[in-house]
Amino acid sequence: MLARTLRASSRLIRSPVVLARQGSTAATGPGPHPDPSTIKLVEYPNDMPAINAQLRSPHEKYWDQQGRRNFGEPLHEEADILNVFTPDIHTMVTPRKALALQAGFAMVFVTVAGFVYLTWDGPPMVRRTYPYGGLERELGGLPDDKFPRAARIDESA
Repeated sequence: MLARTLRASSRLIRSPVVLARQGSTAATGPGPHPDPSTIKLVEYPNDMPAINAQLRSPHEKYWDQQGRRNFGEPLHEEADILNVFTPDIHTMVTPRKALALQAGFAMVFVTVAGFVYLTWDGPPMVRRTYPYGGLERELGGLPDDKFPRAARIDESA
């Protein structure tokens, strides 16, 4: 049973109809890919304008209100790029004005950071110090250690 199924499937794979659908023949292998600009769908508009759905009025009534599309409207070839879920289109601010705003923000940020750097006196507290050589022996250090285990040393004592 299995052998008969395998023979039938191998005959089907070698048939000229299947090979023609795959774009190849048994002798020549895969055929050349057609130029995408020459492929025309019958009765489908190929010269549709590429208008993003975000630019359509959200106040009009559509069959698909979220996607801003009416029933039966032909889809553009790149409809997945032109729908409302693509990155937002900003038409209110020109690129030149956006760059000026970002440069202004950077200038104000650097100015404030520089002012704080120049006027800051340090933390508003006294750092804690420990007696007896920074508690070196209490923290497990030995007098001849290469790296001392002491905390901050009290210089006043």
